[in-house]
Amino acid sequence: MGHRARTRVDHGLGVGGGIGLGVAVNRKWLVLPVVSLGLLVWHAVQGRSPAVPLFRRMGLRTRQELDREIYALKVLRGDFKKAHNKGERPRAQRVLEAIAEGSEGSSAAAS
Repeated sequence: MGHRARTRVDHGLGVGGGIGLGVAVNRKWLVLPVVSLGLLVWHAVQGRSPAVPLFRRMGLRTRQELDREIYALKVLRGDFKKAHNKGERPRAQRVLEAIAEGSEGSSAAAS
């Protein structure tokens, strides 16, 4: 599950759990759905959740990052060796360079 889906699930649980606890246990729990909805709106407006750094420390990555890693592993394994055209730089090398450039940019943006 990517961090966006995880964010939506977490906020949904926060809203549902907060309302349930607010009704059944103590009205102070009604603060939880207000905070969860506020963070969900923040995520919708900015496209980034304040919980993303926490998710990254937990090892969660975006679908795009996972796809890049899978593709790079296939390249390293040699799945694309037959696609090499003589006289030009191997496509696998170009892909690896593009992945390296992309990961440098995404890690700087995640910081």
